[in-house]
Amino acid sequence: MTGQKRLTRIETSLTPSQAVRLWLRERQGKTSAEYARWLIQQPVGTEPRIRVEAQVETAIRMALKGQDPLRIKLAVRQARMKTDFLILLASGTNKAVLRDSNARWLQIALFHAELKGAASWNEKETKDWTVSLREFVTDLLSIRLASERIRDEYFCGEGLLLQDVIEDLEVQAILIKYLMAAVDRALVEAGYLELATDPDTLHKAVNERALGKARHIVALARSDMLWNFGEGEASNEVLRSLALQGQ
Repeated sequence: MTGQKRLTRIETSLTPSQAVRLWLRERQGKTSAEYARWLIQQPVGTEPRIRVEAQVETAIRMALKGQDPLRIKLAVRQARMKTDFLILLASGTNKAVLRDSNARWLQIALFHAELKGAASWNEKETKDWTVSLREFVTDLLSIRLASERIRDEYFCGEGLLLQDVIEDLEVQAILIKYLMAAVDRALVEAGYLELATDPDTLHKAVNERALGKARHIVALARSDMLWNFGEGEASNEVLRSLALQGQ
């Protein structure tokens, strides 16, 4: 079997999940800027959402060849909707992580700068600062956990984040963990044992917030997909449900 025939055979047997995971592999190792430049250079009509959905549609039509045309039409629409949802979910997850990255870097730098004056703080100032730090840590670790849960649940563990997104998130997590550990040691030495981080409490808080973040990212992708396929009311209903969950 020639390489082209083998490729054709693979493309005509793809499920939406498989097709999207192949697309994810194409962009692995690329930064956001590199991937954007690559997209700009591609011919019109070959952007991922069009190309990957076309591959899935071909697979469905081949699998259902000779069957009722209406059944084929409905199957193609469902497969294209799922493909669109997964692509939007992958993009939305990267956006959610990268969106606040610059603000996180500034906040980490601010925490380090403020800590230099910690020796002069009173008990209330110390407590307020550690609460602020722990809130930041919870938010940072929860967005990372949310992206991992989405990766595992919807993409079978396939690498989901672009390279700069991965690097920013990992370095930020390492820096803030080192800072938190140093702060906890200082709190204990200063007699503020009750202010030191409780690992179980932090773990629970991160898990709960990650669940909410993942739910939010998934809902936005599903709403956008429904809107793209002309189902405006269903799209709005997803957003209304999301808003009610946030209350």
